[in-house]
Amino acid sequence: MDQITQATGNNLKQQIDGLLHEKDKLKSELQNVQAVLDDYKNRYEDELNRRNHLENDFVVTKKDLDDTYLQKVDKESKMGSLANEIDCLKKLYDEELKELQSQVHNGKVTVEMNNSRDLEMKHIMDGVKAQYQAVADKSRQEADQWYKNKVDDMENQAKRNNEELKALKNDVNELNRMIQRANADNDALKNQRANLESAISLAEEHGEEAARNAKSHIQDLEDAIKKAKQDMARKVKEYQDLMNIKLALDIEIATYRKLLEGEEGRMHDQGITANPVMAVQSMPIEKLASTLNFNVQSSPPVLKSPTPKKLVLVKTIETANGRNFSETTNFSRE
Repeated sequence: MDQITQATGNNLKQQIDGLLHEKDKLKSELQNVQAVLDDYKNRYEDELNRRNHLENDFVVTKKDLDDTYLQKVDKESKMGSLANEIDCLKKLYDEELKELQSQVHNGKVTVEMNNSRDLEMKHIMDGVKAQYQAVADKSRQEADQWYKNKVDDMENQAKRNNEELKALKNDVNELNRMIQRANADNDALKNQRANLESAISLAEEHGEEAARNAKSHIQDLEDAIKKAKQDMARKVKEYQDLMNIKLALDIEIATYRKLLEGEEGRMHDQGITANPVMAVQSMPIEKLASTLNFNVQSSPPVLKSPTPKKLVLVKTIETANGRNFSETTNFSRE
């Protein structure tokens, strides 16, 4: 019985240790999940800050692009003004040239230089015209080159801005996808955490219920052991009572046997024939007494009267609710 109780207790203890180990494991997994969730939160905050920074850069870039466009418009306006001014200068030059040619054609210029040469006014006018034309062409070329360079720079800047804007949009889309994945992972982790907490609570409830059942089972076993001990003590007491009765009967039988043997000897001496008496086999008194731990004298007791008395067996049975509660057996003499 003690071995069964100990085995049951060890089994329940192993179950409780297993539940505690599972609880620690679930707590460790919960901490790991919390760490992953914190990492995702930090990454989300970093990406959010990066997005804000890129949006600020986009605003600054857009402002620079607007300023560049305004400068382009201003330069185009200035270039138009310069072109108009060049046209005006050309017209003024042509008018002055015509006026000078008319004065030279209508007027008379006399130059006396020892039969000197005539002044080649046409050559001078061609030189002045070529000079003005070179200045105008140079200005036009410089304006065209500046305009072309400026347009190229603005186109390159616009391309870079478009590429940066496209990259920024891609980063924003990637951040949105990461945010969605982080939210989905967060929801999944929350569900996993709720499931783990539910499993921990269920395991604790099962452990407590198993502990209560084990305590109840142990209490039942202890009650059964106590009842068995009480029954065993009662049986031992009844056995001792029966052994005492048997000892008394053996002593009485031995006494009767000695009396009979003495009577047969006396009758034999007187020549009286007696019917044979069957010998009663019994255990020696000294051996029975030593076995049952009784102090009995070797000599038989002296009876007051040789007349044998009748033995009566009295058996008492106590019942309760239809079941035998106790049973006692006694001998009496009539």
